[in-house]
Amino acid sequence: MKRQDNHDDETRDQLAEALAQIESLQLAAADAEARAETARQQLAEAVAAGESATAEAETLRDELAGAQDQVREAAGRYRAARLAANPDVPEELIPEAESIEGVDGAFEAAIKIVDQVRERLEGEGTGERHVARIPAGSPPRRPPDVSSLPASEKIRLGLQQLDERPTR
Repeated sequence: MKRQDNHDDETRDQLAEALAQIESLQLAAADAEARAETARQQLAEAVAAGESATAEAETLRDELAGAQDQVREAAGRYRAARLAANPDVPEELIPEAESIEGVDGAFEAAIKIVDQVRERLEGEGTGERHVARIPAGSPPRRPPDVSSLPASEKIRLGLQQLDERPTR
């Protein structure tokens, strides 16, 4: 019977040990489940924050595009005002620009060109340069060059001119 009692004691000890392991595993599973739930909540918060950030970024992109359009429009109005204030600067020398700084840079270059052209023209007027002058008015009329026509055409043309002469 002692043997039976020993065997019963061993079985009880094993059973108690197994129950302790089961309880330990249940605690570990509950802890893992709690950590998983916390992770799910954190993931949901992160997804919500990401969606919020994406929406905010889209709003900022739209605002930026609107601001860039306003800058382009302001640069266009500034260009028009500068052209009106500087009638000597040809409009073709000032391209459309994305910014006011771009318009200013184009105006600086255009004003240099206009000044150079003005200096050259004034230099021509004072005789600094000897440029062939073109007389005013149309050139004198010359008869057409018939040297390359065949002889028969020249004769026909001469007879035609004789017929067209007024008779005396």
